[in-house]
Amino acid sequence: MKLSEIIKKIDEGMQIYKLGIKINKYLNITDKRVIIAGIYSDKDLVELSKKMDGDTKLFNGIVNEVILEVDNYFIVDYFLLDTMFCSEIALNYTNIELDDEGLTLLEEKDETFSDFLYRTELFEYIKGEINENDLDRFEELLALELEQKLKSLNSTTRLVNTIKKELLGMIPSERKIKNMLKKIENFDTSKLKTITDLKDFVTKK
Repeated sequence: MKLSEIIKKIDEGMQIYKLGIKINKYLNITDKRVIIAGIYSDKDLVELSKKMDGDTKLFNGIVNEVILEVDNYFIVDYFLLDTMFCSEIALNYTNIELDDEGLTLLEEKDETFSDFLYRTELFEYIKGEINENDLDRFEELLALELEQKLKSLNSTTRLVNTIKKELLGMIPSERKIKNMLKKIENFDTSKLKTITDLKDFVTKK
């Protein structure tokens, strides 16, 4: 059902339950995984392609979209998370289609799709028609995937920063480099017996 039809009917005063929106009680685990975490495999891509009539544009998943890097630390943008959660539930559990006319109507109202869903209480109606256990399962998987992704990204960042510090600590200062070069210039190579002799001479304070 096109978004434009829904907007027009609601504007005309039609009650939500009379709109004729089809709402699925359950969503299979493959769909949940794609929506939450993005496409993991070619199998996911094939399944998504069938549903999108051959359109194989990759979907990053909610988790990958809402995690932001701030000052070398990864956090969740909860405002974006709320927007995406609301929108993806509505689009994947129902037969609502985002058509150009519908998006234009929202733009004229200075509204996002999620704002429209909340304002009209359409989102609450949709949630009420979905099997409660299935929706709880979706939310739990989303929370677990977010936690796992954040831990992974932040632990990797900490490791990289530690390595950077260690590498920087190994680089001699400009003063030390100049001192080493001066020593090398004044070193009598005829006295050099081994590489160790040169190393000891240069690094000697």
